[in-house]
Amino acid sequence: MANEGGVERVVGDARLRLVGMRFENIPVQIDNVSFVKCVFQNCTLVFGGGQVNLDACELNECNFGFSGAAASTLDYLKFLASNPVTKQVVLDLYQDVLGG
Repeated sequence: MANEGGVERVVGDARLRLVGMRFENIPVQIDNVSFVKCVFQNCTLVFGGGQVNLDACELNECNFGFSGAAASTLDYLKFLASNPVTKQVVLDLYQDVLGG
């Protein structure tokens, strides 16, 4: 269920802007939408590979999922990690993501 808040379209920005909305118990595709001061309760936030903007949002008991290009990228990384020759590429990437 999604309710409350407002929907805006910013001139010059193709992304939808959702402000002050509450989402409960539903999957929410989070890419290519700008979420501002939204609350996500027990949702699955699904990332497909596009731009993500979660500005001052609250995440409570949420899960994360992947679709499209993002899911394909994870499958490719799993493939690389399963091969002893290319596993180090994934480990190096992981360290880079962690900032180390």
